[in-house]
Amino acid sequence: MKKFVTSLIFGVIIALAVASVVSAQEKCHLLVVSGHARIEVSTATKTIMEEVKREFPEAELLYLDQTYPDFKIDIRKERQRVSSADIIVLQYPIQWYSAPAIMKRWLEEVFTFGFAHDAKGGLLNGKKLILSMTSGAPENQYQIGERMGYPMGVYQLPLLQLADLCGMDFCGMVYTGGYNIMRKVADKDLHIQKAQEHAKVLIEKINNAMESFNK
Repeated sequence: MKKFVTSLIFGVIIALAVASVVSAQEKCHLLVVSGHARIEVSTATKTIMEEVKREFPEAELLYLDQTYPDFKIDIRKERQRVSSADIIVLQYPIQWYSAPAIMKRWLEEVFTFGFAHDAKGGLLNGKKLILSMTSGAPENQYQIGERMGYPMGVYQLPLLQLADLCGMDFCGMVYTGGYNIMRKVADKDLHIQKAQEHAKVLIEKINNAMESFNK
């Protein structure tokens, strides 16, 4: 009898935890923005985006390269997209230590003075920002004294400052490297597996951000 009661209580706790996660997902509008310049040839970014969509079916996925191949951003539409989002994930491959040009263009034209911030402070208060990036070089090269010179977080400081200036809550960064382009075919399965592990960490951060809306 004692074992039955313990099992029953444990089952109720698990059910409540699952219900809480589902409730948080239903309440939050998740926007995931891919900054990959050519998603059709991507392994890491493509896999991560797919894994996130599988976990959050209601999430809005924006592929900038497909939506704006000519770099002509529909500013009004994108501001509406940002305004309706509770959590924004920027997913991109590192190119010269920062996000690709298409993502920079999107940020430059959408997150402007008067919409994202003004002289008094941020205008996107309450929204959460998560950064998720991959690199061709291994993670251990992104540190002082190694080939890339500094940790990846140092190179992403402008985006952390963007979040602060716009009044957004920065909810962390997920980074993995070693997606060597020259060995893309030979190591494809390994790259996919690594990207899936990356996605698991990202999904955990998203869930944590969602749960904060319930508090």
